[in-house]
Amino acid sequence: MKKYVLPNLLKISVALLLMGVILFSCQKDQYIQKFDDVFDLSGVNELNMKIENASSISDLTGEFTNVNITVPEGLQHVDLNQIIEEYKSNIKLSSTEVDMLLKNDSKTYIDVINRFGSLPAQIKDLNLNFEEVKSSPLNKYLVRQKVQTDNFYSDDYYSAILAYRNFIESEIIQPMENLNRAMNLKSAGNSQTVTEEEVYPYYVLITSNNNWDMWWAYWNDGTRTKHKGSSGDFPG
Repeated sequence: MKKYVLPNLLKISVALLLMGVILFSCQKDQYIQKFDDVFDLSGVNELNMKIENASSISDLTGEFTNVNITVPEGLQHVDLNQIIEEYKSNIKLSSTEVDMLLKNDSKTYIDVINRFGSLPAQIKDLNLNFEEVKSSPLNKYLVRQKVQTDNFYSDDYYSAILAYRNFIESEIIQPMENLNRAMNLKSAGNSQTVTEEEVYPYYVLITSNNNWDMWWAYWNDGTRTKHKGSSGDFPG
């Protein structure tokens, strides 16, 4: 009987090793991506911090020198307060939407994404050239998508939407309110290549580009992967 002990132990060891490899592989495949796994906000965060700390709008003119892009004339006359209020309205979720998102309803998911990604009415018809923004020095302030979405909040549509809403609140609405405050403060009178009146149109271009890119990433992932689950399935 003793001569069978070693082979049996070897078989058991091999079996356990294989089980461990399979388990690790399954765990790796089942990893669910979160917002920070996919998006890099370091550039826009840097700009937003400068806006938050600005003592007046003149402190920000140096951030937009030598940009050399075409700013539509209509963009210089937009009302920031109105844009802010429209963003705030767009990201409100009804109780029905919350309920359907918790049930991983794909139609609700796409509908909410489309509303979140809508450009404010004042700038919707200005034909903003985001490709020009991307190829300009402003691109350092744009959102970066680090990796392709793969298993992105695959079993929790509601959390995916909350992450998008938090992005709009923290990276668009709050900085715009800070920019509005800076514009209302007395200028230090610094002489800059860029005038104070040109600062907020540039910022609107940046935020519009960032929200458009965020919408595209969410929408593309949603239409590509989120329809595989049946409507009404509760997470877990």
